[in-house]
Amino acid sequence: MVQTHSSTIPAVDAHRHPTLLGIPAAVWILAIGHGLVDCYATFVQPLWPSLAEFIHTDEGRIQWAYMSWILAGSITQLGFAGLADMGKGRSLLWLGPFAGIILITLLGHATGLLGLISILVAANLGFAAFHPEAATLAGSAAPEDRAKAMSIFAVGGFLGQALGPSLSGYLASHGGLEQLAWTMIPGLLVCIGLMVALKINDSSIRAHRPLNIGQNEAQKKPAAVSLRKQLKGREWRLAHLLILSLLRVATAMGVPLTLAYSLADQGVKADVIGEIQSVFLIGMGAGTLACALFVNKTNEKAVIWLAPLGVSLVLPFAVINNTTLLWIVMALSGALLSLSLPLLTSRGQELLPEAPRVGSSLTMGLTWGLGGILVAALMAAVNHLGNHYLAFYVLAIWTGLSAIMSWPGWDFHRSRA
Repeated sequence: MVQTHSSTIPAVDAHRHPTLLGIPAAVWILAIGHGLVDCYATFVQPLWPSLAEFIHTDEGRIQWAYMSWILAGSITQLGFAGLADMGKGRSLLWLGPFAGIILITLLGHATGLLGLISILVAANLGFAAFHPEAATLAGSAAPEDRAKAMSIFAVGGFLGQALGPSLSGYLASHGGLEQLAWTMIPGLLVCIGLMVALKINDSSIRAHRPLNIGQNEAQKKPAAVSLRKQLKGREWRLAHLLILSLLRVATAMGVPLTLAYSLADQGVKADVIGEIQSVFLIGMGAGTLACALFVNKTNEKAVIWLAPLGVSLVLPFAVINNTTLLWIVMALSGALLSLSLPLLTSRGQELLPEAPRVGSSLTMGLTWGLGGILVAALMAAVNHLGNHYLAFYVLAIWTGLSAIMSWPGWDFHRSRA
């Protein structure tokens, strides 16, 4: 029984386990690692239009590369979560990013569509391996304030995403894709430093860790076997959570891609595209930080439905051909969109308390894979119509639907049905 074992877990000594703003240092280390991983994972974002020319193909075929890249870094997180639950998570936590950093920086050496897809898929598999274990460790290090820990973890990722497009866009515009290789060594060195820092702070994670995480195999197996039982009676809540996450995640994925193609249609270079994408992603980081600082149990229901509603009202203004307005729209849209995403991830973990890695992977992995398919289909449609800006209207509709579906009265009635 949980009560029998809980008394044997040592209390956490604040002096032995350093904190910053009341959050254990391990959470901040994992957040920086998340930033490093997502920085390299988004290197390709401003390059999609130019990649078609680089490998001598068209936009229709490059969408297959985009979809393969997304699926490799998203749905596979469920598989990595399963490996982590079997005790393989710690090795994947750093081996994955090592491989991903090496491969993505060699993007300029891809030849042909198959070579491009191979590099993108292999690199994103490495980045995907990081997320389930890292997210679970971050939540486990601060179980009494899990939502704030997940917000900080997410902020690290969004800040990394904000840096990635600007850096890769600048390098590609001022020397070609081969210049990405110069970032390999710095990335690997930072990765090694984070490994050491996390090892030093590892005891704080172990002290906070729930009983079902990090125990012997006899304790792990019942959790895996009982997963179906955990879902019993929660099917609607899980489906509801997945749909809410999918619509918002698809918008978060679709905005940078729509920016890339719509601006490229006007002759804008990759460095400028990367800068504007970074404004959107910086906004997402700011929104996630705001979630950590200002969102709590008293206002989170309002945030979950009002924030995406704001996105649906602001995003259509991106079609207006004005650079200053575009920067404002991207900053506001990113901030509002990300304000509720950590809450959905936290709810995924709470919904499956005996399988938190799977709960994290549903909102941070599966929905990104399904969202990638939606976005690829959307881009194919607007490309066929000859106007990439139309995608902004569709993305606004998706977030509007997500807002309606999470309206407190409707949500309360349906989730208790």
